Amino acid sequence: MASAPRGGSAGRVSSRHVRVVAVVLVLALALGFAGWAALGHLGAGSGDGSSAAPPPPSSTASPTGQQDAGSPRLARFYGQRLRWRACGTDQDCATLRVPLDYARPEGPTLDLSVLRLRASGRDQRVGQLVMDPGGPGASAREFAAAGSLVVGPVVRRYFDLVGMDPRGVGRSHPLHCLDTAGTDAFLAMDPTPDTPAEVATSERLTRSFGQACLRGSGDLLAHVSTVEAAKDMDVLRSALGESQLDYLGVSYGTLLGATYAELFPGRVRRMVLDGAEDPALPNKQFLLDPGSRLPDCFDVVRRPLRQPARLPHRTHDVRGHRPARRPAAAG
Repeated sequence: MASAPRGGSAGRVSSRHVRVVAVVLVLALALGFAGWAALGHLGAGSGDGSSAAPPPPSSTASPTGQQDAGSPRLARFYGQRLRWRACGTDQDCATLRVPLDYARPEGPTLDLSVLRLRASGRDQRVGQLVMDPGGPGASAREFAAAGSLVVGPVVRRYFDLVGMDPRGVGRSHPLHCLDTAGTDAFLAMDPTPDTPAEVATSERLTRSFGQACLRGSGDLLAHVSTVEAAKDMDVLRSALGESQLDYLGVSYGTLLGATYAELFPGRVRRMVLDGAEDPALPNKQFLLDPGSRLPDCFDVVRRPLRQPARLPHRTHDVRGHRPARRPAAAG
């Protein structure tokens, strides 16, 4: 069994961290699966996929995978293999062990929950596609389990779909914060405080939410980050027996994918980032940015379909440069 952290060093987490976690958890509750609809027909335009040419097969890593560890201290994690067990129609489940703190891999560990939806074309399978729906806070296991609705028949034919609930999410040591009544009270607060009293109430509830997460999750809360989730994903890649990662990320999952590509640039084979988020934006602008693009969406809806619309489209270099704007034809 993994030694899951509970309490202990909560005081080391900054108040800013507390506030950010509280906001992120609320966004996860409100937006966790919003990206699914946009992907509902990804790859579905090719009929049943029977006439699509298969992608080149994925090459696998060595039997141990320990050469990927980078540090001998991580070898025991990179050397593991997933022990699959049937958990549904065409589905297998397993757990992946990772260190709570990559700076101290000899310390406490976490068991992360993994689900695989087997490729529909068993004899045509070419690889394993790791998926994350974003949120942050949405279940990648459920995302992979719904693969037939997400990626369409072509991808389903050639790839196993693999989802791993990130640390702190779903079945991977979920964060414990408020009870049901407390959560209801928190979600019922005014989302657009306009007066000093409303602002004070919002700040008080947000702070209490974060403090409750500290009390309920302790050391784990300080190690729920995009960087650590990306490192977990590389351990998953090795445990799958893959030398390089095939990945589909949606919404916040694009930030996870971009972070992975920056940390492990030589270990990316195919990567699709759908609905990319700009990692260079500060927290406040990140929350406001989607609303700033709504007028563009409404403008496109009003146009006749025969007129190709031009939308502002962001591109981002994962090496850390500011995103550039370029026009892109809609539809």
